[in-house]
Amino acid sequence: SPFVNCVYRKMALSKVVANMKDELSAETHKRKKLRESELFVLDNSLRESTVGQLRGHTLENKWKIYEE
Repeated sequence: SPFVNCVYRKMALSKVVANMKDELSAETHKRKKLRESELFVLDNSLRESTVGQLRGHTLENKWKIYEE
């Protein structure tokens, strides 16, 4: 009957809405955690590139690059 179909659609829709609310809540929690976290920066600028270098840098070369 149309009434039964309508009830099932509302139930299915309410499950979808509940899932969306749960996902939004989880994302909100993640963002809050990131917002409240202390900033940590790891500088790898002196790290030797494994792709772009055919041979390794010496410590002196790394300091020259750093000072540029």
